[in-house]
Amino acid sequence: MVDDASESFGAGPGGFCPDCGSPVVAFQRFCSNCGHQVTAPPRPGPASLPAAGSAPITGPATDGDYPQVNKVIAAVLTIFAPIICLIVALVLRSGEQHPVRRNTLKVWAIAAGVWFGLGLVIVLAVAAAAFHSVADPSTKGPCLGGPQMGATGTPLGHGRYRFPCADGGSTVVNLGQ
Repeated sequence: MVDDASESFGAGPGGFCPDCGSPVVAFQRFCSNCGHQVTAPPRPGPASLPAAGSAPITGPATDGDYPQVNKVIAAVLTIFAPIICLIVALVLRSGEQHPVRRNTLKVWAIAAGVWFGLGLVIVLAVAAAAFHSVADPSTKGPCLGGPQMGATGTPLGHGRYRFPCADGGSTVVNLGQ
């Protein structure tokens, strides 16, 4: 006798996962595509024990890698939140036993770490450039604030002199010869 819950979830031959629509085989408890439970868990007692010589009923299929949609979602999240994705990948990897999935989580952690590091380097470079331009006004470049009163010019030849400006930069003045 088959109970109504397992029959409605497609535990018999030719059933489909109610979550993603993937085909499931007889007595498969979890969808191999999305991991959704497709049959009711076995009831305690002698009826739930496997027959002698049959394979035991196990949890979700861990034969292969994660579904492609999960990888795409992880990649998109890595772009916008790399430090969170790095932490999630490392935590998930610590509890994963399947070698293919462990490798996928390792690649995800490396990608998130590299992306986070690259973003950090870019932020530091922009901050350093902004700080340098504000903290150390150069004597070369456009004259800001006009020539400094009383400053001595540096001769450039042919009657031309470079004078420092009041707020940064410098200007060249031709005094003629």
